[in-house]
Amino acid sequence: RRDTDALVTGRTRFFDLPEPVLAFMRGDALLCVFNLSPDPVVLMVTGVSGPVGPSQSAQWKGDKLHLGGNGYVFLTATGAVTLAA
Repeated sequence: RRDTDALVTGRTRFFDLPEPVLAFMRGDALLCVFNLSPDPVVLMVTGVSGPVGPSQSAQWKGDKLHLGGNGYVFLTATGAVTLAA
């Protein structure tokens, strides 16, 4: 965490998504997405490049993000990020 500027000094902006997904931007560079359910979810995401840091039960292909039960992922933002269930 200390080595990532967005996590240390970045502002937090939450996305309005249905439960059980929690997603937020830290600064302008890092998208954090969590599936708070034991059931898998699929999200549409744009404006990001590949995962950075740790992840669990996450697969990102094109504009689809698959999160397994209780999965999470951190993605690098490359522009305006959109995220939808």
